[in-house]
Amino acid sequence: MTSPDYDIDSGTTRRLTIHFFDQGSRGSKAKPAGQHGAEIRWAILETPPASINDLIRSLFDTHTPFMLEFDENQRGEKGPWSEIMSTIVP
Repeated sequence: MTSPDYDIDSGTTRRLTIHFFDQGSRGSKAKPAGQHGAEIRWAILETPPASINDLIRSLFDTHTPFMLEFDENQRGEKGPWSEIMSTIVP
């Protein structure tokens, strides 16, 4: 089984366009066999991350390319908490 590979286009201000593809198939939009998509992890840091655990934000995308938009005030801080809720898991 192969893993996803990627290219990042940073040619637009405050936007990263992430193209992911089957490893070794640059330019193809095909996903690796048996894979549903790719997890994208990131953080805005002062220094390069020491481990994957430093990448505190993540999302899962199933279609390439993915556009990650940033506003000029985003610093990676967590926002305010919402009201605490509860539910029953069936």
